Amino acid sequence: AWAELVFRLRCRGEPGDVGLAEELAALLRRTLEREDWPLSPAGRLHRHMALGWLAEDPTEALAHWERASPLAERASVVIRIDVWTGTFWTLLALDERERATELLDRVRRLRDRLGPAVGHGDVAKMNAALTEAAPAPATPPAGLTPREAEVLAQVAKGLSNREVGEALFISAKTVSVHVTNLMAKLGVNNRTAAVARARELGLD
Repeated sequence: AWAELVFRLRCRGEPGDVGLAEELAALLRRTLEREDWPLSPAGRLHRHMALGWLAEDPTEALAHWERASPLAERASVVIRIDVWTGTFWTLLALDERERATELLDRVRRLRDRLGPAVGHGDVAKMNAALTEAAPAPATPPAGLTPREAEVLAQVAKGLSNREVGEALFISAKTVSVHVTNLMAKLGVNNRTAAVARARELGLD
């Protein structure tokens, strides 16, 4: 729960959120690295879940969620939903929309079967993330990935990394990684030049 809070604080990005998130993340990582951390299936499951929420690199996060997923099959329904939810947000950050949509359907079906005993707030947010984020061009120019093209389009509007993250439902840190990568592909070394290039490519 604390690790998921770190993820949500990073995404929200309100004043003080980032500092608090990093303090919590450092504390949690120290706990997870303790030699007496349980090696049972349940212990490994909760460790990978926590590290999945804490990882700022979505590729690293996905590796943890993929390790947690088979362990979650033997856990409670609520834990299974938590793992699928964490995996969903990571897949969305990696622009793997098809897999993310499939997971959302699984979460929705399971929550519907459980009824009002389990809240449906996350399903609404997950659905909004899939439907409200601007669709990427079918073939992005300049070798950009669809997610990099989306990020560049938002940067061209003058948005900060935090604001881009809020618009695309990803963390500011993930936005920063995408901005670094897209600038390298565009052959520019600052945001102003990236914005000018976005306009040339029709992405503004």
